[in-house]
Order: sequence, then C-alpha cells, then structure tokens
Amino acid sequence: MRKKKRFTLAYFSNPITPFLGKTISFQAIHDTHVELDANLLWYRGGRLNAPEGFEGQGNRIYQFVDTNHVDGIIISTSGFLSFLKGEEEFEKIIKPLSVLPIVSAGALMSKFPSVVPDSYIDFTTIMDHLIEVHGKKNIAFLRGPENSRTAQDRYKAYLDSLKKHNIPVTSELVSPPLRWNIEDGSTSGRMAVSSFLDERKNNFDAVVAANDRMAIGAYHELERRGIRIPEDVAVTGYDDYTEGRALKSPLTTVPHPQYYIAKKAINLLYDILTGKAVPMVTEAHSQVIFRRSCGCHSRTVRETLEICSDYHSESEAKPDAQLNPNEIAAMVFAECRKRSIEFDEPVLSRIIEAFFQSLREESCDRFIDYFEGVLAECTSEKQAEDWSIILSVIHTLVLTYTPDRNNKFFEGLVHNALTLQGEIKYRLQFQELEKRDYVSRIVHNANQAIASAFSIPQLLDILFRYFIKMEIEEGYISFYDESVTDQSKLKLVLGFKDGKRINTGKKPDVFSTEKLFPECFKDSTRRTGYFIAPLYYHEHHLGIMVLKISQQYTVAYEAIRSQISHTLWAITLLDRHKKTEKELNTKAAELIRSNKELEQFAYIASHDLQEPLRKITTFSERLGMKLQKTEFAYSDDLKRMNRAVVRMQHLISDLLAYSRVSSNESKFQLISLGAVLEDVISDLEPRIHQAGGHVSVKKMPSLEADPVQMRQLFQNLVSNALKFHRPEVPPLVKVSLVSKTDADCELVVEDNGIGIASEYHQRIFRIFERLHPRDEFEGAGIGLSICVKIIERHHGAIRLESVPDEGTKFIIRLPVKQH
Repeated sequence: MRKKKRFTLAYFSNPITPFLGKTISFQAIHDTHVELDANLLWYRGGRLNAPEGFEGQGNRIYQFVDTNHVDGIIISTSGFLSFLKGEEEFEKIIKPLSVLPIVSAGALMSKFPSVVPDSYIDFTTIMDHLIEVHGKKNIAFLRGPENSRTAQDRYKAYLDSLKKHNIPVTSELVSPPLRWNIEDGSTSGRMAVSSFLDERKNNFDAVVAANDRMAIGAYHELERRGIRIPEDVAVTGYDDYTEGRALKSPLTTVPHPQYYIAKKAINLLYDILTGKAVPMVTEAHSQVIFRRSCGCHSRTVRETLEICSDYHSESEAKPDAQLNPNEIAAMVFAECRKRSIEFDEPVLSRIIEAFFQSLREESCDRFIDYFEGVLAECTSEKQAEDWSIILSVIHTLVLTYTPDRNNKFFEGLVHNALTLQGEIKYRLQFQELEKRDYVSRIVHNANQAIASAFSIPQLLDILFRYFIKMEIEEGYISFYDESVTDQSKLKLVLGFKDGKRINTGKKPDVFSTEKLFPECFKDSTRRTGYFIAPLYYHEHHLGIMVLKISQQYTVAYEAIRSQISHTLWAITLLDRHKKTEKELNTKAAELIRSNKELEQFAYIASHDLQEPLRKITTFSERLGMKLQKTEFAYSDDLKRMNRAVVRMQHLISDLLAYSRVSSNESKFQLISLGAVLEDVISDLEPRIHQAGGHVSVKKMPSLEADPVQMRQLFQNLVSNALKFHRPEVPPLVKVSLVSKTDADCELVVEDNGIGIASEYHQRIFRIFERLHPRDEFEGAGIGLSICVKIIERHHGAIRLESVPDEGTKFIIRLPVKQH
C-alpha cells in the first residue's frame, strides 16, 4: 500500500497575530498540523506600513519560501491588511508565491478561499439577549474604527436588531467611530460614556461595546460614577479578554473565533491539496458567554438552576416515579448532550456507579477517590466547570427519581464532590498562572542574558544555554553571507538538536536561504514544525532564526527574536567601533610619523636649503663687482638672478611658516590684541610710509590665543591690505571690533584696495593661489593660507566681503576662551 504523502504547510503571521482575544491561533495551528500529520513552517514577518517605522522590513522573510518543497500557504490576512491600503497591495507581496494554493485566515480575499469571522451573528445574539431576556430598550453603542470591517459588521448587527424589535435608533446613543487598540481602547470607552452622561444627557439601560477594551473602559467609568452594573446599566463586549472576566460583575462577551479560523483554514488547505472542492468563503463564529454584567449568572449557576427547575416540575408531576442507576445514567448522558458537554461515556458510567455504591456502603471514599482521579485529568477550567454541571445533574436526578434521596450520606457526598471540583478548578487556574509566570521569568532572564553579550561567540553560548533550558528540541541561527549581495546565502553560526550543539567545523556551513538550515540536519522521517523569523534591526538585515515549535515557549519566540536582533546589531556596531578605533590609531601613528618628517623637512628647509641660496647670493654679488671692471655688461642678468634667489628664500620661509602653524606647541594665553596690533603697525611703518597709507585700530579685546600666531595673522592681513591698493589711491586700512560676547568676538580688517571678484572669494584661501602676475604684485600666494590655518587652530572662522575697485573686508570670529 502506498504511503500517504506528508504535506508541508507554510503559515504566515505578523506581530498582531496569532494573539487575538482569549484564543491563540498558534494552538489551533499546532493542534491541526499534528492531527493532519503535516509539516509546518511558521513564518513570522512584520506589519507593512506600520506607524512605528521599520517593522515591515521583517516581511523579507517571505521572499525566501521554497516553493519546490512547500505545498501550500495559510496567511493570517487580518494582521497584514490592518496596515495595507487594500487587497491589491497585499497581492503584490505574495505574487511570487501564487504558484502555490493559498488560503486566507481572517479576512475576505477575492482571489483565495477565505475563512472570516462572523461578527454579525455573534453580535445579533448579544443584542437579542439584552432586549428579549433583560428587557433593555435604551441601548448605547460604542462603535469601532470606521476602516474595520468587523467593527462595521457589529454596528450593522446593532442597527438591525433594534429594527427587528421595533426600537427606534437614537443617534445620541451611538458614539462616533472610536480607537479600540491596546493603548486607546479603554480610554475610548471611558470618554464615550462620559460624553453620553455629561454632554448628550441621554438615559440608557445598557452599553454594548464593539470590543472588550472599550467595554472595560465604559464599565470603570460607570462604576466610578456610582452606577451599578448590571442593576442600573448592563455592559457587554467582544473578544473575552482576561481583564473582563476579573471584573466585579464579569463581562458578558464573545470569544474571538481566531482558534476556529486558523483550524478551518488549515483544513481547507488540506482539502485543496487532497483534491477536494472548497468554498471561496467560510465563516467562523463563537458562542456568547453570558456573565453577570448583562444580568445573567455564570454558566454553572445558570445551568444548575435550569436543571433544578426542570426536574422540580417533573417530580411534582410524578411524585412516585423511581429509576434505577442505569436509567439515571442514560438521563445524565442525555442532559450532557443537550447542554453540549463533552464526556467519555464509560468514564461517566463508572462515576455514576461509584456514586451509588458509596450511597449503599454509606462511605464517601470510593466515589471521592475515583472522582478525584477523573478530575486530575482535566486540562482546562471549562472541563472542570462541565463536571460541576454534571454533578448537579446527578444530584438532581437522584434527588428526584431514587429512594436514595433520604440517605443521610447523600447530601454530604454531593457536597464533598462539589468541594473537590472547586479545588481542582482553582488548582488548574493556579497551575496556568504558575506556568505563565515560569515562562515569563525564563524569557525575561534569557533576554537579560542576551542583552549582556558583547561578542558573537558569547551571544551564541547564551542562546544555546537558554534554548536548552526552555526544552526546545532543535534550532538554527544563521547570518547572511556577506560575500553575496542579494542575501540568497546563509551561514550557520549556531545549531543544536536533541540537547546537543551541532559542530559546524572551522568553516561555517553555507546554504541557500530558502533551505532555512543545512540539508544534512533535516529528518524526513518525522513530522516537523518550525518557527521561522528574520533577524533585523531597522533596515539592516542580519539573518534568520529557526526554532522547533514548542507549545510552552512559542508564544515568547517573538520577544526572543527581537532581543537577539537588537543585541546582534549592538555587537556589530561595537565591532565596527573597535575596527574604526584601530584604524584611527593606525592613522594617528602615521600622522605622528608624518609630523616628524615634516619637522625634519622644516629643519632642512631652514638650514640645508637656505645655505646654498646664501652662497648663490654671495657669489653673484662678487661676480657683479668683478664684471663692472670689465667690458662685459651682465649686471642686468645678475640682478634678475638675485631677485629669483630672494623669491626662493621668501617662498621657503613662507612654506616653513605654513608648516609650523599646526605643529606649533605653544600654549594659549591671555593676550591683548591691541598690543599685538601696535607691534604689527610698528614693524610695517616703512611699508606704510612708502605706500603713503594709513592704518587705524579701534578698541581691541583681550582673549586667549597664541601671541606669535596672532601677530603673524594680523601682519599678513594688514600687509596684503597695503600691498593690493589701487594706483594713485593711498591705502587706508581699518582694524576694528564689531561685536563681543562672553563666548566669542568678531573682528574686521577693512581696506579700500582693488577688491576681489566674488568668484575668487574661496580660491584666495588656497595655498599658492595667486590672482595677479608677479610683476604686478609680489608674493607666493601662501599668506592667506597661513591665516586660515592659524584661525582654525584657534577654533575660529574667517570669511570675506569684497567689491572690485571698492575694497575688501576680512571678518574674523575668534573664541574669547580656548577649551
């Protein structure tokens, strides 16, 4: 016989799924893929267009689905569509995967079979119950967001139910569309109720909210104002949040059908893969849970009262009717089926048999021991509650139809059983809280340890240790191969299986991204289920995490993934910082070496180069004197040679001065710029007199500076102002203080010279930059470059304003104090 193929199903979700209301779609996914004996690959992405920014980067993980080895896809579309403009934008994301059968879980898609929640029917049930059972007529409604289809379905149910019962719609009892998310839902409910009471001043006897968050906010606002629930106002919601069950009057609500949506979606996909026809739309809905907030009692109390009432009437009609234990058992079975209570018939038969045997023996031990063993197998509060109802059925039937009703042990036996059932229920609740607390503590400790890692090897050691502590059987952490630009390759950095770390050798395994982990570690003989998530920080894609699905810890995988991503990026930045620091240290060493070479050059320039020039000058002068006594007249050529030598000496001196500005180790000290300028003008008196000019200095500040370099700065600027004057126009130079604060001061060196065209304003500060021929204005083009270096060393700035044939202003900003 040919073995049935084991299908591999991919499930796409993002952070707002699979957690909706009380139920967890993960549980449905896990349960169903186990039932179908299918492999499961759970891909977790991010929300596209999420307001927080970079989360959509996580959706890159869907690009690496291996369509050759995946048979079909279930997509939690409600999570995606919440942050997309529409169906077309969503289809663009999954277009590369359209070769595979796809089922939408949570939202109606025109091109794929879809499983959608039927909020309309559930909400109609709530409205009909309030009107028909509790007689409510003035029902206020808290609307959900206008762009939410499910919110609009619930609003339509409200309107249609009022119309069906001939109750007019009062617009003053309907809130505007409200935000119902985690951050704003409760506040929206509070504010809506305040508006009804304080602004609209309408009386209402019930508040129906589009979800539990708003209902809980409304509940607290009513309670704060002393309005009793449900005596004065009934309150209902939708989603069955834990907080609603913990209210003083627990909230009547509807569990979100996410569990059934996911379960039906996987079954639909399986039907497609096995060649069965499936509908394009499948609806899923829950059953209303009636609690005290609408005026009802809990299910257990309500069903017990109903049972007692029914059989009390029966006993009055047939006072002498008597049934044997087998007949009682048959009636108990019938009542369980009538009330949709799941039960195991042989187990329940033995419970009833032990009950009657204890009555006959007048001993509680046999029944209580057996009943305790049965209750110990309960795994949920609902199962424990079901046994409470079953006990009430047994108690009522025995009381009504058997002669044992007068047995003195009878009431004590039932009382002990109910007490035991209550203890088991509370034990289950405690175990659930303890389990959640334990998981929370382990994940918290894991994330703290992950965050403390400062190197990749340390991070991987921490991950392995905590994954083993979480009893995760198998997992793989892989980074994108940096040698491939399209991230189509991964390299395995951490692998573990069955409690042992996989030794990948000195060279990491490199494999195609869609393979998820190296083929050599895959086991085709066993059913597998993996959670696959991207490791990324903002727009930086780092790798992927693949962990075997664990019923206990999968709910925490996203928190672990996020912490790994953040820590991994922090380590990457730290490594880059260390690398940059090393490069800077190398460059600093090179700079020190370069500065030493520059100092050596300065020594050579000031001694070795100057000495040949001095000899050339001496010998040319001697040659000139000798030639004057002969008939050869070479004096003009010698003069030119002497001028060239002088220019060479000046150029070497200027280069030497330029090189020494940055390397000058003189300390800054408090100096008077006025005194510096007096010395500068004194030195330039011959040039001022020769040019027929005038230099004026207005009040100068005192500041922290290098006195030698300040003198060099102003000597260059004033010398240039004297040199570049217009023909027949005596140069006038003004040095003045424009402004001064505690932080800095602004000075101006202004002249009436030839000016500078705007296109040359930046060029003139470059070294060797000349705007005029040497026979017109002497100089090497280094003076202003020296000025710039001096000002930069003093942490200041220089700029100019100039108009040709009108003059130039050099504006200098200098700090008053050097830090």
